[in-house]
Amino acid sequence: TRIGKVDGNSRHFDGKSIIRTCIEISEDLLDSDHPEDVDPFLNHALRLLDGKTDRWSMNRMLQIMNLKAESADSNNDPAMATQFYDEAVSIGADLRSTNRLDEPEELAMAYISKAECEYGIGMSDLSISDMKGGIDVLSELLDNNRLDDSDILQITHEKIANHMGTARE
Repeated sequence: TRIGKVDGNSRHFDGKSIIRTCIEISEDLLDSDHPEDVDPFLNHALRLLDGKTDRWSMNRMLQIMNLKAESADSNNDPAMATQFYDEAVSIGADLRSTNRLDEPEELAMAYISKAECEYGIGMSDLSISDMKGGIDVLSELLDNNRLDDSDILQITHEKIANHMGTARE
């Protein structure tokens, strides 16, 4: 007999595994300096997540938006990266407010990276606000002994001081 088509209704279909694989491939491509190749994998993962609002799915959406933003930034499109980071911040902040955020570092990264992109395109006021959002998340992690490297908090404070100094000039 022939095996039928494998789709979302098949007992052989594991959407979570496919989503994880798409994310891992995208991370590997970004680490290998091939940001131009990640979109098909991230878009496939997004299609599989479409309409899902459970905790696991929303945390994967946060990861994917961060990866799409990183890809856009690596492809020299900071305006598009800012849009993806904005979506990541929105998802992450919602997850955080409902105690469903699995990896607060993902939210902190979204805030800080968004701030860096905004700063690069001359949006200093928004950049400072987002940098403060990142510091808030990192400080909470530090207070709960969940921050592996406290140097990141110091570096982020230095960046915000630099941005504030530049914004005043």
